[in-house]
Amino acid sequence: MVRIGNVWDSTTDVLAGRTATLAGVATLAFFVPAAAQVGLTAWGGASPAPGVAALGALVKLVALIASVWGSLTIIAVASDPAITRGQASASATKRLPAALLLMLVLIAVGIALVVPVVAMLAAGGFDFQAAMAQAGSATQPRLPAGTNVFLFFYVLAILIGAAWACARLFPLLAVVLHEKRGIGAFGRSWTLTRGMTWRLIGVGILFVVVFLIASLAAQAVVVVVLRLVLGPALITVATLLGGLAAAVVGAIFSAVVAVFGARLYAALLARDAVPIAAAPIPSAT
Repeated sequence: MVRIGNVWDSTTDVLAGRTATLAGVATLAFFVPAAAQVGLTAWGGASPAPGVAALGALVKLVALIASVWGSLTIIAVASDPAITRGQASASATKRLPAALLLMLVLIAVGIALVVPVVAMLAAGGFDFQAAMAQAGSATQPRLPAGTNVFLFFYVLAILIGAAWACARLFPLLAVVLHEKRGIGAFGRSWTLTRGMTWRLIGVGILFVVVFLIASLAAQAVVVVVLRLVLGPALITVATLLGGLAAAVVGAIFSAVVAVFGARLYAALLARDAVPIAAAPIPSAT
């Protein structure tokens, strides 16, 4: 039986023992892309010019790729206490195309599930442009009661299904990295996490709650303090630095989740006593 407490203890051991390496990877893969997005948002404002919007889309794409690469690298670091940062980076780079393919599959599934919601709102005359601009909410048309009920339960079902899928796919990137699997990593991850669904959902909810509280708190504190120091005339600077503070929290959170996923994968392998000859994973670090 895999105990979440033991997995977390193993995670903290890795975080404490390889802090410098993990911090370097997290800064490059998570913080820098997030900081670039914060800067572009501050530069472009609520309604950016087409060129700025296109650049923002490109930065988001780069951020996605960097995030997947960073997660793979951290998983490699967290799986073998002897591996160097260069070796971990090389392993992550080799498996990056396969991991990105899986991310594209997940994104496509997510888009397909959202399409019915968008279609029903569009049919009811919902103004998406006004909603994105955070304006005109009072002038939005009233949808039929039946449509509202359907949308409520449909969205609720999607959220529940997403939570279930995230729990069952928690070690997905570790499977991609260590077992050299492509699409088959979905089934393998689903098999590994059998009997763990509710516990992993609980862990996921805890991670999200802690992240949201820490991120919002860091951003709010920085913005408030800087507004008092710099004055209202430099509110844009305060907002920018607040966004950077939130990016720091996000980078730390992403690194912790990647390490936890690696140690969970190791524990699941130990439970099933299935050796991986190509890339043995120690049961503890």
